[in-house]
Amino acid sequence: MKHLKFLLILSLTVTLFSCDSDDDGGVIVAPSPNADLLGTWTGTSITGGITGNTVDSSDNSNVPYSGTIVGSNLNFTITFTETPNNLTSQGTFDVTASIVTGGQTQTITNSGETFLDVSPAAWTRSATTLTITDNGVTESFSLSINGASMTLSKSETDTDMDGTETNTSTTITTATFAKQ
Repeated sequence: MKHLKFLLILSLTVTLFSCDSDDDGGVIVAPSPNADLLGTWTGTSITGGITGNTVDSSDNSNVPYSGTIVGSNLNFTITFTETPNNLTSQGTFDVTASIVTGGQTQTITNSGETFLDVSPAAWTRSATTLTITDNGVTESFSLSINGASMTLSKSETDTDMDGTETNTSTTITTATFAKQ
């Protein structure tokens, strides 16, 4: 009888302590390296600067300019999902560029801008670079995430020709976001 009691207690003890309620079947699931990026982000600011010059070959004139870019009426979100890596955007914002040329300021405002032309767009991430392919166009951004704050920055140089004028500009834009 003593042995039976001992076996019963031993059996009960082994059963109670051998089962783990969070047993994953031996499969270890690694967290996504993009866990900090995934989810919905709300646009909180858009700022930037622009520098450039316009050269007119008909009179050999060269007119430099510079200015600022500021976003307003920010009412947009972007959402990152994984498998597949899609980026969707909802909402709009306004952007105002104030350009100084020859001591005079010209202000241009575009209303109802969107972060993407087509939603969803594909995204890839490599360290601190975020690459977005939207409607066949690929753009790269410098990416920084600090907790619930994300910054996307981009520098772009464009050259446009119109008749005898060639306009070359460099625009640096930074957008900040808060995680929802």
